[in-house]
Parts: sequence; structure tokens; C-alpha cells
Amino acid sequence: MNLENHLLPSTQPSLPEGFRFENIDNVPNEDIEEPFFTSFRNGRDRLFLDMTNDQQKVSFNYWFRRSRPFHRAAIIVMKDKEVVGFNLVRQDDDGAEVGPVGLIPKYHRKGIMKAVLHESLKRLQEDGIKIAHLEADKSNDPAISLYTKFGFEEMYTQQYFAWKVK
Repeated sequence: MNLENHLLPSTQPSLPEGFRFENIDNVPNEDIEEPFFTSFRNGRDRLFLDMTNDQQKVSFNYWFRRSRPFHRAAIIVMKDKEVVGFNLVRQDDDGAEVGPVGLIPKYHRKGIMKAVLHESLKRLQEDGIKIAHLEADKSNDPAISLYTKFGFEEMYTQQYFAWKVK
């Protein structure tokens, strides 16, 4: 997505009452781990769902590794004191890498991820980031619908292959 040529809606979607954004640096991985697994194990990311539990843990540790700095557009969604969602963002050579993105299923369809994505993209624009990219499973229609509403366009398709030792 080219952020330089794309304007966000002038009115920011708001979080439902009782929800708030939190900076990822203020939330330990121990508080994020269970919501991450709940989100992805009930989601449509076939690559993640095809992993063993051990591989899923490796995936979590890779994505949430604190030695790889997060951009301030990385957001944790809190309801009271509970983590219910997340959107990771890291700056890279050609802009920003968005994702993974997740939300506990019982909070789906409440406009939360729309508010999260808007806030993240707004922060990227404020910091002069011109390009944002993300990955989505091509069968994850709800995610693709959300991303395209914000101006993301399909660039290319990848296939993943796995070799498993028996």
C-alpha cells in the first residue's frame, strides 16, 4: 500500500466502550501469548493451522521477539486489563511490515480491527512512512476485505511448502 498517495478516512473509527490501545512495549509477551494462540487457532491462516504446537510457539517467539524493534504503530488492544488483540508493525528497508494481526474471536465484527488498522496507518503516515505491506492467506476473505477497504492491493501470491520428518 502506498501511504504517500492514500488518504485515510477523515473520521477515525472508534473503539467500542471499554477497549483501548496500548503500546506494545508496555505489555509483556506473557500477556500476549494466549490471545495470540486463541486468535490464530480460531482463524483462517492455513499456514499457522498446519503447524504443530511446537512450531506455533516458535512462530509466536519469532513475531514477538523484542530484539527486533517494533514501530510505534504496533498496537495492542486491551479490554480492561486483558489483551484481546494486536497489530504488529516493524519498519523495514522499503517502508513498514504490518502483521501479524489478530483478535480474539468473541470480539470480531465490532469494528475493533478497523480502528486498529486506521490508527496504525495514521501513525505510519505521521512518521513519513510511504509504503506498508502485509501478508494474508488468500482464503481469509474477512481479512482481505478489511485490508482492501484501507487501500491495500494484492501484489503477488506465494505458495508455502513444508517437508515434515516422520
